[in-house]
Amino acid sequence: MRSVELWLVPAVLLSVLTGCEYSGPPEGAATRQAEVSRAPAQQELPTTLLHSGGGQKAIVHSGEWSAPRVPAQLIGTLGNDGAGCVVLQADSGDDYTLILPEGTRFDGETLLLPAGPLLSAGGRVSVGGARVAANESLSMCLNYGRLLSVETAAVLP
Repeated sequence: MRSVELWLVPAVLLSVLTGCEYSGPPEGAATRQAEVSRAPAQQELPTTLLHSGGGQKAIVHSGEWSAPRVPAQLIGTLGNDGAGCVVLQADSGDDYTLILPEGTRFDGETLLLPAGPLLSAGGRVSVGGARVAANESLSMCLNYGRLLSVETAAVLP
């Protein structure tokens, strides 16, 4: 705002001295300013929520996504959070809400990944994929702030 005042005073003074009239900012300036001040577009993370017959919930990718991701390989135990969402209790002590590959489905209370093993609560697994930034659209799960997009999974003995 201060910079507007700095150029406005000399412009008004100059127009008074020369008999010119100020007609406001150039056409389209307000539109350009509004475009510049808009927040960046929300990163896309399209998902679907699956339900098992026993109350488990699984988040599954449902299309192309552009959310930032950090590669990760974790080992831990599958479980459910207090809302019933499938989580990985990593050996590091952290828990991650899993986002499973498109095509994953429930077979009873067991998850069947499209190119992988059957995953059951309490089972030890190794998962590869990517950590994904927090996403409030997944707030139906308790830990939507720590997400892991699963690309590969293997059941461990």
